[in-house]
Amino acid sequence: MLTRHRAFNLPSNTRETSIPSSTFWAKALTLWIGFSSTFLFPTLASAGTETAIPDWCSNYRLALTDDANSGRVVLQTSLIANIRLPVPVNPVKATLYGIGDKSPTITSKLQCANLVIFDQVPPGEYRVQSIEGSVNIAGAPARFLNPMNNAYQIIGAGAGSTAIYRVTVPRNLDATVKVTAGETSYAGYLSTDAKPNSPWGFTVNWDHQPTTQATICQAFNQTYTLTGSCKLPE
Repeated sequence: MLTRHRAFNLPSNTRETSIPSSTFWAKALTLWIGFSSTFLFPTLASAGTETAIPDWCSNYRLALTDDANSGRVVLQTSLIANIRLPVPVNPVKATLYGIGDKSPTITSKLQCANLVIFDQVPPGEYRVQSIEGSVNIAGAPARFLNPMNNAYQIIGAGAGSTAIYRVTVPRNLDATVKVTAGETSYAGYLSTDAKPNSPWGFTVNWDHQPTTQATICQAFNQTYTLTGSCKLPE
């Protein structure tokens, strides 16, 4: 039940050539990334205790369906695109991959990153496979648009000024959730964070501790005006 981390590192020669040669600008970039990570974008620890949902998220609120034959999955996320500087991506879609022959692969509707809900999910075990959202790529460096590994994908870059930014969740994070008919499963908190001192690298984090799941439950109940229990397991 511990938080796990997976860092994506780019080759050192590539990373070095991406950083401005000027010492002043290199330091300025480093300071800005540090400032952004600390003050502008929630960290894994702080986001896991946040229950407030922005007002604009009501535009993406789902019409929930109670179904005794299926379950529901609630996921909290935070997605950033590290285009030299961290850029928040919101709203987002997430994908669950069914583990086993009878469990399907399900992609959520576009929703506020703070609360991604999968409704009417067939019972079974699922793995959080990916998270994605639309980013403005006007003026984005070629290095970002052409990733050197499979940590993320840029989809539809030739269609205009926006593209889909998709991050694949590493399997070793064990980002899985069990779905039971007639119940709501609070999976965990999936986040990406910029790596300090790296204009391109980032980490993918998964937190499914009981306290985090209880916080997600509280945010879900608050958003949908529900009264279900969010007690921690005994």
